[in-house]
Amino acid sequence: MGLRHPTADAFVRGILADPSDRLRRLVFADWLDEQGGEANAAWAGYLRIQAEWETLPADDPRRTDLLDLAKRHRRGIRSHLTLPAVAVRSEFLHLLKVLPSGNVRIRLAGEEIPQSLLELMPESVAREHLVLPVGLQGSHLAIATPTPRNRETKDKLDFILNKTVVMFLADADEVLAAITQHYGQYETESIDSPPLIWPTVEWWYRDRNPDQGG
Repeated sequence: MGLRHPTADAFVRGILADPSDRLRRLVFADWLDEQGGEANAAWAGYLRIQAEWETLPADDPRRTDLLDLAKRHRRGIRSHLTLPAVAVRSEFLHLLKVLPSGNVRIRLAGEEIPQSLLELMPESVAREHLVLPVGLQGSHLAIATPTPRNRETKDKLDFILNKTVVMFLADADEVLAAITQHYGQYETESIDSPPLIWPTVEWWYRDRNPDQGG
């Protein structure tokens, strides 16, 4: 069971409010290290790698090494963000500066997916792979799925959809219900900007026994 921590909440909200602030992310990494525990150390390491990666030129070979290291760190991270689908509709890549996409849970219940996004993915593909498009940022397509770290599925979707897919975590029942709800039931979407919605932050004070559900 996840535990919320006001200091962690404040750090994450500040980072999401200004993702370009590398110093805040590095201070948060130091704070996580001070709390102790392998899960916190993994998260701190991930934050530092992301902060360093974005300072390197696009053709710098060190970027590949840093991404490989980030993948090793992400396996130890136990914390999650929970966001409504509307919060990742157009600006979601900055979330990866805070947590891996597999640690960001998209809430689909009660959410409307715009027709423009649904048209990017055939219904047959959505049902076969249990995936739903929820956001678009440039050539990157945000996908909600219960299996966000399935590399084979990501590679297939990249090829089929001709996009760079970013796979976020979602409940399987919610994904299936949303697919059934939305495909073939397009409605005109309001152009009003959605209200700012803060995420729910789940954070562990210390490493917990996986057998205890934590």
